[in-house]
Amino acid sequence: MAKVKSPLLSFEARGSFATSLIYTKGKQGQIVRGYYKPNNQASPSQIDNRLKFTEAKIEWDLLSLEEKLSYNISAKQYNISGFNLFTKEYMNLPDVPLGLQWDGGGVIWDGGTAIWAA
Repeated sequence: MAKVKSPLLSFEARGSFATSLIYTKGKQGQIVRGYYKPNNQASPSQIDNRLKFTEAKIEWDLLSLEEKLSYNISAKQYNISGFNLFTKEYMNLPDVPLGLQWDGGGVIWDGGTAIWAA
């Protein structure tokens, strides 16, 4: 691969030029390569991961301002935003089978006869 000096009459170039060249910066310096159309064929695990990110964003939007503030305060020690901390924690949650999700107390499983110890 050839070294590039002053790409596009500048010190540095990034991105694509029309649909023929792609300019990037690598460990060796500026790199120019031919353009190719990505095939974007996502695997099932990639699709699941993207859906989980979407769910995390929806859940973040449903948090109260106090909950978001709490995440923002906790995230400062990691030098990230509260949203990023929330998303990280959400992505690390184990997947729960649909039948085991909490129904919000809508179903009384034993007719109300069980007594739960406090």
